[in-house]
Amino acid sequence: MEVKWAVEILLKEWALAHYKTHPERVHQQLLASGRFMTPEATVKLASLGIYPVQDMVFSDEAAHAGRLAPRAPTDDADY
Repeated sequence: MEVKWAVEILLKEWALAHYKTHPERVHQQLLASGRFMTPEATVKLASLGIYPVQDMVFSDEAAHAGRLAPRAPTDDADY
């Protein structure tokens, strides 16, 4: 149980730090779009096996990003 709490704390800390890297308008655009993540995030995360399937089904932009994503992580990725 302690490991679960530690992971949750680390994830919340990461999410807060990541949230601050984008302007508020970007957060509002994502929220209004109904997507789980931006197409840019899809390109980066698909190579790690993280696919926003719902986004890819309902958004041509997200589907295109998924098709463009490299099949293996790149060294220059900033996660």
